[in-house]
Amino acid sequence: MIKARTSTRLAAIQAIFQIRANNDNPSKVIKEFCNYRFDANLRYLEKEKIDIRFFEEIVVGSYEKRIIIDDIIVSGLTSDWKLERLDPTMHALLKLGIYELKFLISTPPNIIIDEYVSISSFFFNKIEVGFVNGFLDKVSKKVRMI
Repeated sequence: MIKARTSTRLAAIQAIFQIRANNDNPSKVIKEFCNYRFDANLRYLEKEKIDIRFFEEIVVGSYEKRIIIDDIIVSGLTSDWKLERLDPTMHALLKLGIYELKFLISTPPNIIIDEYVSISSFFFNKIEVGFVNGFLDKVSKKVRMI
């Protein structure tokens, strides 16, 4: 079993992916997840309970701050990489990780980074997981002034 926060973050990555892919409104996607993707016990993919408040906070927050977050992502990419070239799942994962690092400062950066690195292994191979780790670590030092 994975932890509730991990399960919530995993669902949020998929919500952000859907928002981007379908150009959907975050409120619509959140409502769809709550009505159709989370079961009656607020579980997602037969995992731990979802923290609905946290889910809404990171989905809406990362959407509202998307320009700032995308600028941070672009600043961390090499000059030959464009934002549009990032895998959509990777983009969603980085977007949420950066949102938490920059705007949810009550959570220690190492916990945020560990969570998103762990989640990235559900989607990506070792090289991409390493990229997530290095990228979020670098961002955390910039935005948290560590």
